[in-house]
Amino acid sequence: MKLQNKILATIFLIMLAAFAGTVSAASADDENSGSAYLTITSVSSDPSVFMYGDTGTVTVKVKNTGTTSVNYQ
Repeated sequence: MKLQNKILATIFLIMLAAFAGTVSAASADDENSGSAYLTITSVSSDPSVFMYGDTGTVTVKVKNTGTTSVNYQ
């Protein structure tokens, strides 16, 4: 696996773990009034390939497919 693929995979896993932690905390507060489900619908990065020392933007689109609102920070 190339270095840039490892970097992108690491960034994606960190972001996925961050969203999973906040979703479980939000749904635990309001467990009797419905369910909240977050789905990551897309992930993109600019530039598409990161070289050593590069700075860029990673965009994650999230959709709430549940019946209650979700707070995240």
